[in-house]
Amino acid sequence: KWVVTLAIEEDMEEEEDSEDTEGEFGMGGPVFSRPELPFDAPSGETSLLTPLAEACRAGDVDAIQKIFKSASDSGVDMQRDDEGRTALHWAADGGHALAAQTLLECMKKQSTSEICEFVDAVDDEGQTASHYAATVESAGTCRVLIKWGADVTVEDADGETPAELGAKELAERGAELEARV
Repeated sequence: KWVVTLAIEEDMEEEEDSEDTEGEFGMGGPVFSRPELPFDAPSGETSLLTPLAEACRAGDVDAIQKIFKSASDSGVDMQRDDEGRTALHWAADGGHALAAQTLLECMKKQSTSEICEFVDAVDDEGQTASHYAATVESAGTCRVLIKWGADVTVEDADGETPAELGAKELAERGAELEARV
């Protein structure tokens, strides 16, 4: 347990020091799982995501903490987006291990919901935050999710587990590197 915690803290420190906010460097360079999203609000308009999901998407730890601190008695808006993604899916998709850790710690402090159920929440395609973290090859985020009890054996709608998705991403990137050489 101590080794995993130390590895998570090291990964988070590296992410804090990194200027790369959209994804971690995996094998061969940065990894991004999402292009511009169809529901991204045009300039000057409001996003369709909750403020918490926006903060997690951006990896903005300070904003996540402020949202929880300023929450009323009714709690933080944990509403999913139109494709069933939670704020944790967004943190994982960006490879934001520290944001994921902060979100889960804040949730635990406020007892907003059952953490294990939230960690393993599936989107409309049956994917958990672990699937997203594996797709963007974010080892730090994967470690955070596992630390918080993520079930890495959950299969998505295509029958793939997070580990299988991560292996597939690495294989595809390896083939791309070979093609360049």
